[in-house]
Formats: sequence, structure tokens, C-alpha cells
Amino acid sequence: MREFHNPLAEMDTELIFCGDTMLGAGVLRSKPFENVASLLRQADISFCNLETSLSEEGTASPKRHVIATPSESVELIRETGFHLVNVANNHILDRGEACCERMIRLLKSKGIEVLGLQQSGQSKPIIISRNGIKFGFLGYADYGFHSGLMPLRERAVLRDIKALRAQVDCVVISLHWGHEYVELPAPAQQRLARKLIDAGAHLIVGHHPHVAQGIEEYRAGLIAYSLGNFQFRVEMGDDFLSNGTGIILKVQRSAEGRFRYTALPIKLSAAGTVELSSESDPSFNVGHLKVLSVALNGKRVSRLHWTREASRLWFPSQLEAWFFKIERFGSLQRLRMLQWLLRPTNLCYLLFYLLSAKHQSSRALFARRHS
Repeated sequence: MREFHNPLAEMDTELIFCGDTMLGAGVLRSKPFENVASLLRQADISFCNLETSLSEEGTASPKRHVIATPSESVELIRETGFHLVNVANNHILDRGEACCERMIRLLKSKGIEVLGLQQSGQSKPIIISRNGIKFGFLGYADYGFHSGLMPLRERAVLRDIKALRAQVDCVVISLHWGHEYVELPAPAQQRLARKLIDAGAHLIVGHHPHVAQGIEEYRAGLIAYSLGNFQFRVEMGDDFLSNGTGIILKVQRSAEGRFRYTALPIKLSAAGTVELSSESDPSFNVGHLKVLSVALNGKRVSRLHWTREASRLWFPSQLEAWFFKIERFGSLQRLRMLQWLLRPTNLCYLLFYLLSAKHQSSRALFARRHS
């Protein structure tokens, strides 16, 4: 029998992953992705975490930050070349479930695959073939959804990986998880990520903390614990945290299944456009990302060190959000805050926060007047 040579089987496949993307309220006057669009369009598969409601209608959720943008903003996602977006996150329902459902239909009508949906208690897989390789994507968020979005549950993820692994060549897991503004994953996150690789996942990309975290090469897999912000801004009274830190993760998968990757630090300009950071950027650069990664590879995150970091940055932001809810939505929120604060882990954060030097962002949070 004559054998035919397939050149596609020898090609590397390039995947690009971008983090939290909010687009912004109102019709955007600028083109926020124009400086990086050519990079994204060249990839075989481009991904971002779409963390907004593509609708300004509906009822706003009773929370500190409600993120919504007009439906016309979907064209920015399409024109930039994103093939796949994750919607399992904590802002996708900011205008209610009906708006979320319309958004999903709108994305699909533009030819954009939607990740993070639930189907019969499982994450609905997205399978994309490129260069003769089948890539399977699964998406989860560490929230207790009551809708068609997929929550992060270890048993479910392990089951889903096993089922998808039999259908594809490469399994990619998207996780919306972690603690905001903390530059290291929690020890429990590291344990779970390694367990998912052991179960058959090849690549894990995380988002939600709004800062980039380290990248771990574990066995034959790759774990990017947090991509940080792609195009996202929340005023935190601190330039570093307000703009967030983010990376564009470029992954090359060889035909033999080996990974090479490049992490490109990015920042959000004052005009709201995504820009590549220079190596000399004082706030976030390749050198800083390497320091974060060294703390992960072949090591375990220290519980004590991580708790101290979470108490400095994540915990005060949560307190401020509770104070806002009390002021805006009434005294019932005070009782709920007390219940939250009395959890043992939160009492531990409180103790560290009271005994440690305050980060400038926490001072700014409580000094700022609520609108």
C-alpha cells in the first residue's frame, strides 16, 4: 500500500491565551487590541476570558463591581481574531441570566466558540482541530452557579478529563479561580492543578486574580496559574494593582506533543489599549515573572507565606466590598459580613492583616468615597 506524506503532521501548532477582558462600559471609542491584534491573528487558536455581560440591559447584580458593555462590543472580539472565549466567571451574570443567554447566542452567531458551559452536570467540551491535531477545551469557575455555567468541582473535572482524553490529542483546562491581587496560587490550587495533569490534562490556564502568577512545568504538562489582566481595569489606589499585571501566553505544541512557551508581559495604557511591556518596565517584566515561576517549579507554595500575602492584598479588598454592600444595600449585609468574617480562614486573614504593615492599596481603598 502506498503511503502519503502529510506535511501538516510535522507542523507546530500555536495557541495564544489572554486573561481577563472587560471591554468597558459604553461604546468604546478606541480599539483596545490594535497593538496586539496581529499577534493574536497569527495564532492557530486564540483564547481570552471574557469577563463582562455583553448587554447593558437587565437588572444589575447587588455587588461592588458590575461589569457590562454594549452588545456591539462583540465585534472587537471577532475582529481581533479570538476563536474561543471563556464565560464561566464571576461577572458574566452581572446583568442577569437572560442577558447571559443572549450573549452566548450572540458569540456563537459570530463564529466564536464559548467555553465554560454546563451540560448534564459536565463541562461542555469544545474540540478544535488544527494541523491534524485535536485540541479539547474544558472550562470551570470556582463559583456555585445555579445556571448553565460550569462550577469547579474536583470530581467533575477529573471525570471530564478522562472522557475528553479519549477523544483528543491535547486537553486544555480553563480555570477561573484563585484570590485577587495575590501573585502566588494557594497551596490547594497547586495540589489540584498537579492532580489534573496527572489525570491526563496537558495545559492549564487560570484567570481571575487580576495579576499574573508563575508558570509551572509539571511532568509533561504546563500550568499557568493566572494570566492576569488582558484588558481590565479596577481602581485600587495603586498603579500596579489598578492596571493589573498580565501576560499573553504563547504556546507552541509540536506534532510529538512537546510544549514550548513564551510569556509576553502586557499593560493597559491610560487610553485603555493593551500594550506589550518592555523588559525594563518597573511594574512588571519578564524578570519578575521568572521569580514567581521559580517559587513553583519543583517546589510547593508555603501556606504561611501565601496566607500573609493574601491578608495584605486580597483580604482588605473583600472588606471594602462588604462595607460598600452595607452602605448601598442595608444592614442585612452587615450580618452576612459577620458570618463571612467568622469563618476560621477569614479570621486568620484578619489577624495577619491587623498585625502586618498595610499595603498602600488597602489604605487607598478605605479612604476612597463611595459613589
